[in-house]
Amino acid sequence: MSDAEAHLLDDVLPRGVPYRHLVVSLPFEIRGLLAFHPPVLNAAIRLINDSVLSWQKKRSHLGRRALAGGISVLQRAGGSLNVIGPQRYLA
Repeated sequence: MSDAEAHLLDDVLPRGVPYRHLVVSLPFEIRGLLAFHPPVLNAAIRLINDSVLSWQKKRSHLGRRALAGGISVLQRAGGSLNVIGPQRYLA
């Protein structure tokens, strides 16, 4: 386990709360754009995160009063257009 993972598990994430692991994969056609234009990548990640949090709140019995959060990790591995791989999201 890396230091970052240990920090998240030990110091950041609350215990006794259920988590959902989501993997968001983007179309190959836009991966190059996202890889070389950080503002566009940030906007795409923000849109994905907002959509996931909104979905979580709708499913909650508390509705809009529900507190939701998540951690997003961008996987950068592989070659060519794999520079922006799946986005892993822990919610």
